[in-house]
Amino acid sequence: MKIQLSAITDALDMIWEEWSIYLNRETGEIINLPNEAFALAEENESEEEIDEALTHAEIVEDENDITIAQDILNHPERYACLPDQYDINEYEIMRDFSQSYEDEHICGELCDAITGRGAFRFFKSTIARLGIRDEYFAFKEKAYKKIAREWCEVNKIEYYED
Repeated sequence: MKIQLSAITDALDMIWEEWSIYLNRETGEIINLPNEAFALAEENESEEEIDEALTHAEIVEDENDITIAQDILNHPERYACLPDQYDINEYEIMRDFSQSYEDEHICGELCDAITGRGAFRFFKSTIARLGIRDEYFAFKEKAYKKIAREWCEVNKIEYYED
């Protein structure tokens, strides 16, 4: 089964802290689950235990999330975990974009924007103020495509590009 590369890059763009994204190798479905579902799946096996656990869960609201997490844990060969926020390193993408900018003045502003506390927020407001937001998102999309291609190759997943 071949996977559309843009489906992988879209999933990478939706990564949240405390969540994991998997590709079902058999169906091609991309599954986004809170990490809490895996903890509940490991701790609770019966339907009654799962129902009780859901009453105390902070993020998981659906029994189906726990069932899917159990399947991932019991059949890891069926699934491939997509890169997480640390594998992607958006800060590095912002830095690479900043350093690659040919206009020295803009390059300097961008490099200053990613220094210190609030770097992500300050960088995003700086690219908006400079009118280069679309350029950054095109750069970021290229970086995500590269990450997705490498991930597919490492995990022996066939893909096609749009």
